[in-house]
Amino acid sequence: MFLGNWELGEWLTFPLNCWNLGTGAAADADSAPTYRIYEDETGTAIANGTLALLDDGNTLGFYTERIQLLGSAGFEAGKAYTIYLSFIVGAVERTLAHTFQIKATGLPSVCRTTIASVVNQTTFTLTAGADFDHAYRGHMLLLRDVTNNHYSSLRVGTAYTGSTRTLVVDVAPDFTIAAGDVVDILPMRLGADGLAADLHVYDIVLDFDKDDGNAKDRYGVSFLRNGVVLTSGVTVAKLTVWEPSAPTTLIDAADLVDDGSHKYGYVAETTERISLGLLYLVTITATIGGAGRTFRRYVKRDAP
Repeated sequence: MFLGNWELGEWLTFPLNCWNLGTGAAADADSAPTYRIYEDETGTAIANGTLALLDDGNTLGFYTERIQLLGSAGFEAGKAYTIYLSFIVGAVERTLAHTFQIKATGLPSVCRTTIASVVNQTTFTLTAGADFDHAYRGHMLLLRDVTNNHYSSLRVGTAYTGSTRTLVVDVAPDFTIAAGDVVDILPMRLGADGLAADLHVYDIVLDFDKDDGNAKDRYGVSFLRNGVVLTSGVTVAKLTVWEPSAPTTLIDAADLVDDGSHKYGYVAETTERISLGLLYLVTITATIGGAGRTFRRYVKRDAP
């Protein structure tokens, strides 16, 4: 029986119905039926074991077994597998077979493997991988949640230790990673040094106000990733204000301070305030996700 096409890392359950060869009637086996799994026509089994009765009070001779198709167990994408089954009823042995296939990745892949253990949500070890350092630094990685229909997150490798097969990614995936989740290491390296700064879209919201006493200019900056305000990971935020026509630097790399609500502010007084009717270039710099980023906006005072 063909059991279908499966993703690497998924769980496969296969059944066995036993019967008496003399009468043809369903019957429990004399002992637990056994199985052996072979890849293509390789003569050595990559897995073996026994099956157990399922719902014995309501079935007869019905056995099942459930296995996880892990790379660490020898399963590979794009390969075909045969499950050889054997059972004995009334001292007479009978054999039969199931087949299944693990889907090809569909993407050109340097390596398809699974997560062996999790250190944290950006650091984990692989069940298989290169044995030298920095092998996957800068590579795009497709991580897939095997417990949730292979929901995927695309990330970038930022560090790799070959001796322990420990991989670090730029940002935690959009799901909680766990041992057994699938990792496709794609043959794409991004950035001038082979390391992508990020695969996300960063932006800011700049608020510019003057107080009612007309004595101060106030700057407020919210940092966004993919349209969502960042609540962590922003450091060394600076504000520079420049008047292009003179040209004059009004504020030179002043520190922006988090007000506790993830908005970074600066209050400009006296000589740092912009003049009526002039257009000023505001430059915001910050380190986000370990990379320096620059944003520019224009502001203008239309009233005193």
